[in-house]
Amino acid sequence: MTSFTYEPARRALPETSRWRATRAWLIATAGCGVFSLGYQQFAHGVVSWWMVLLAGWPLLLGALPHAVIALRVGKAGDATIRYPWARMLYGCGVVALTLGSCITGVFQIFGSPSDYTIGYWAMGGALLLAALVSRLRKR
Repeated sequence: MTSFTYEPARRALPETSRWRATRAWLIATAGCGVFSLGYQQFAHGVVSWWMVLLAGWPLLLGALPHAVIALRVGKAGDATIRYPWARMLYGCGVVALTLGSCITGVFQIFGSPSDYTIGYWAMGGALLLAALVSRLRKR
């Protein structure tokens, strides 16, 4: 009887690829900031903290962790693609939390808070938890 264990392929990333995810999250942060500023501009004086802090989700949960990872890997030869499922689930969780913040802010500015936005928070938290479990199972 043979046992088979799956070992994900690891390949070295070039120097410019280490910062690719950080740049993408920073662009998303800038886009969220511009959208939030524009939406607040036409909100007739109504302020929603979910909309004001919209850019914080991709900045704190997206760009900052990826920048720390890019700084920690050191040389380009040390950079490897690891745990693709955990990274994908983590990114989807951050996007779900960002969208939840945006939709909650839109509903608050519109003046009709909705219970349907709870799904975004639950799904975002579940995806982040799934990413953590996926990452810890690989150790």
